[in-house]
Amino acid sequence: MDTNKPNAETASENALQERQTENVAEEKKPHKEKKPKREEINDVPKSDRSPMDVRVAVIGNVDSGKSTMIGVLTSGELDDGRENSCEISFPKKKKKGSSQHIVGFDDHRNPVHQPIAISANAKQKTEAWKSVVKTSNNIITFIDLAGHEKYLKTTISGLTGCFPDYAFIVVGANMGISKMTKEHIQVAVALCVPLFVVCTKVDIAPETVLTHTLKQLAKLLRSPACNKMPIIMKRKKDIDTCFERDKYLERICPVFLWQYQHVGVDDGREEGDSRADIRKERQELEAQISGELEIDETFAVKGVGIVLSGTVTAGKIFPEQVLYLGPFADSTYKEIAVRSIHIKRVPVDFALAGEACSIAFRFVKKKDVVERSQIRKGMVAVSELLRPLPVWAFRANILVLHHPTQINPGYQPVVHCGNIRQTVTILRMSQERLRSGDSALVDLKFLSQPEFVHLNRAIIIREGNTKCIGKIMQVYNTYDPSNGTFTDYINALEGNEQKQKEGTAITSTSATATTATAATAATAVASSSSSSSSSSAGVSTNTNQTAANPTSSNATDTKVDVPPKDKDRSNSTATASASAAKSRGKGKSNKHTKSNEAADNPANGDNNDAHNAKQGGGKSRPKKSAKDSKSKTDKHTKHENKE
Repeated sequence: MDTNKPNAETASENALQERQTENVAEEKKPHKEKKPKREEINDVPKSDRSPMDVRVAVIGNVDSGKSTMIGVLTSGELDDGRENSCEISFPKKKKKGSSQHIVGFDDHRNPVHQPIAISANAKQKTEAWKSVVKTSNNIITFIDLAGHEKYLKTTISGLTGCFPDYAFIVVGANMGISKMTKEHIQVAVALCVPLFVVCTKVDIAPETVLTHTLKQLAKLLRSPACNKMPIIMKRKKDIDTCFERDKYLERICPVFLWQYQHVGVDDGREEGDSRADIRKERQELEAQISGELEIDETFAVKGVGIVLSGTVTAGKIFPEQVLYLGPFADSTYKEIAVRSIHIKRVPVDFALAGEACSIAFRFVKKKDVVERSQIRKGMVAVSELLRPLPVWAFRANILVLHHPTQINPGYQPVVHCGNIRQTVTILRMSQERLRSGDSALVDLKFLSQPEFVHLNRAIIIREGNTKCIGKIMQVYNTYDPSNGTFTDYINALEGNEQKQKEGTAITSTSATATTATAATAATAVASSSSSSSSSSAGVSTNTNQTAANPTSSNATDTKVDVPPKDKDRSNSTATASASAAKSRGKGKSNKHTKSNEAADNPANGDNNDAHNAKQGGGKSRPKKSAKDSKSKTDKHTKHENKE
């Protein structure tokens, strides 16, 4: 009995343990079926897993306080005057002259910061960005651009290639309006980017210097080149009234005064919401369009391969999508397949228009594999439905803002268009030469390699002190420099257009001729029918009149009723016969007068005799007397009178 008890107890204990393990397994099974929480980011809808961001380009002169301001806004810590906020957010300065940083806002509109230590590695930075993305409802992305004149081309590329929603102009209150500040404001206005100004270092600037700086700023913004209305934001009510008047800042330019104390990070959230609404509408419209990614930078990731970074300018990009990468130097496109997509260092299922993302890809064909150095900034990864073609030349309508002398064909400036930055050659112009303030149509050709260019895209042309702005009006997709000169291509193109115009003109004239002949035939039939009816009516009236008046049978006294048309015809024939008779009578009278003159002039007698002898076969005729000639003239006149 005693030996069986422990066995029974052990069996019962084992049964209980088995049941507990089964219950635990049953409890764990549904938990496993839910699939890990780390993938919830990819499973939730787009509006929840990837908050809408507003892209703000921060530009300004050197030492105006751009990086320090971005450090305070993203880290949430005030600067101590020794750039501690700048060190927290920017442990290393980028060599390329631009960098991106984010700050988020939760559902209650409280800022979500991402403080990063100086010793943080790339993995820790990625985790910090992920935490901001997960806990934020809206995100502001600050694009810090270079302020030195030496890197002006990099700043312009950032404004044209990063596609910012707003331009954040930073002005040092103790420095005034510098040359680079004017350049930055003019470039932002030329690209139609809404802008607002922040004056920094207000607490250390004397009042006279601050007032002078504000006057210079107002004068610059109100000039015809900018055409903006500056308004100083003193209270939050001013911000509300500003956006009530001009929701998208097309005419108004807010001006903020930055002091040492906290200025309120939420000042720009209302404008962020308005721009986010615009981008959502655009994404809904372009969600079904094939994607297009403009490449800004490339990376080589260990274990992944080449990674492309850029901005989606149209449509939608998703994994396993087939795109065409190019154009390369040989004017070809390579077929690639998207492997994965990241936005704000977080993996996502797709990317829509207006979002900055990075994609990992693979080449579909082994023969198309190229090195990373061959993939340059300005290329595109585009769907086949958009028909990518290499473009060597295009036509643009430009306005010359400034040039020291004049622009002639053959001039070679640098053109900025999106992420494209390349030297071009002016082939021909609608005017002989261009000076400051002139505008014209210009044909431009890329100097080194083809590009993928869009119509109606804004361009900026620079070279030294030369500044031009314009818009692309026509793209020459079929031009290839290896097949001939641009002049031959234009002549052939114009000849084809002329032939098409002539063909359309011939078809239109033939159509009008057929319609005209049909119309004339119809009118002739109608007129013939009307004339026949009128003639029959006239004959019937004449017969009736003759029956009623039998005595009117003499030719001299007969009166016949003639229709109007017949009357006109009879009158015309009578006048024609009278004029012919008169002309004959005049001719005969002239002959008689000549013979009379010959008779009166004895000196001409020999000549007349010789002439008469020739006409009479050599026999001389007797001269006629004056009485005979007079009698003949009288007979002629009587005959004419009878006629």
